[in-house]
Amino acid sequence: TELCEGGVTPNLSKLIEQGQSKPIRSALPDVSSTAWSSFMTGTNPGEHGIFGFFVPRPNDYGIRFLSSRDIKTPTLWERLSEHGKKSLVVNVPQTYPASEVDGILISGFVAPDLEKAVWPKSLLTELKELGYTIDVDAWKARENLSEFLDDLFEILEERINTIEYLWNKESWNLVMTVFTGTDRLQHYLWHALEGEQHTLHSRVMEFYHAVDSAVGRLVNRVDSNTRIIVLADHGFTRVNKEVNLNAWLRSEGLLSFQTDSPESLENMNPQSTAFALDPGRIHLNRVDRFQHGWITVGDEFGRIRDELRERLLNDIMIRDEAGDRVNPVSDVFLPEEIYSGSHLSQAPDLIVLNKPGFDLKGSVKIEEIARNDVLTGVHTYENASLVAANISTEFDFAGIEELEDIAPRILGDVL
Repeated sequence: TELCEGGVTPNLSKLIEQGQSKPIRSALPDVSSTAWSSFMTGTNPGEHGIFGFFVPRPNDYGIRFLSSRDIKTPTLWERLSEHGKKSLVVNVPQTYPASEVDGILISGFVAPDLEKAVWPKSLLTELKELGYTIDVDAWKARENLSEFLDDLFEILEERINTIEYLWNKESWNLVMTVFTGTDRLQHYLWHALEGEQHTLHSRVMEFYHAVDSAVGRLVNRVDSNTRIIVLADHGFTRVNKEVNLNAWLRSEGLLSFQTDSPESLENMNPQSTAFALDPGRIHLNRVDRFQHGWITVGDEFGRIRDELRERLLNDIMIRDEAGDRVNPVSDVFLPEEIYSGSHLSQAPDLIVLNKPGFDLKGSVKIEEIARNDVLTGVHTYENASLVAANISTEFDFAGIEELEDIAPRILGDVL
């Protein structure tokens, strides 16, 4: 809102004025893999099966990264393909490796290999000639924020040039792209966004204006009968503290390791009760899930889970930036309270929601329960946003409260 009112994002302001807008909720947990999977399938994690970027392996507690092949329900563009509708999809997270669609799909992060991120394969040579880059190297932000910003500008220009080039190839029924640069900027430069005296503040504003200009270039390509939707898959706010749930579990005697300096959960003692994965996913050491688990399904599992839920809600106390003692946990959900579907059994045993400004982590290497890290911005669950504009018939916002509610409306527009 402040960017619109300040004239930084005139194209977005115009869309809001001409159409409709509302805040919506992200997915739980509010990470991009889960959120975008919920959007593009129109289902919740209990149905599409993506509860984070990775899951624990049952045999050794190591982690397995999830890919597009792990999504259990058809995506928006796959359903359109079934009806002979053509889609151009660029840089949507959790679409790697690229699946076959009627049209073009270029995967978003995490996508380590461009060759596997492109459908059709014949497009690869053209993308290389265009200098297409999947994502910015976020590690550079830890070394030089100014150079990191340079890369954000460069990749944004590559992205919009590529989309415009591909747009000219076909008459599309659906065009979708994700500009991930704003997410990267807000994670590492939130302090520069908020601080008008920061040396990089003006360049941060320039980047938002550049993103808005890219939006304007796409909007100018369509007529008044084309639905335009602008969506943020989660909100953002300033980081107060990073909170390491595994360090807290260790302090409570619920998690231990076979070495004083564990490298991963593979070093976990089988006698451990629970462990955490980013961000706020708690798994109990269950017999039915893990080869070395000990918690049996039934009353024992229910008792331990309920006790841990209460402790998370009441016993984690840290010092915030002002020095006050505060519990960084907003709520703790049982999976059956927030998910439904045929893959509910794969959900974490507890889903911990942070209070705004606290970043929940699951590192095994960090001993401090709360600390400051390089990240200055963190996701929020409640403040995703939706803007719909530029069509002769009104977009029905009734019933749209979460990301998963949007895809059915898009299908109704296109089919």
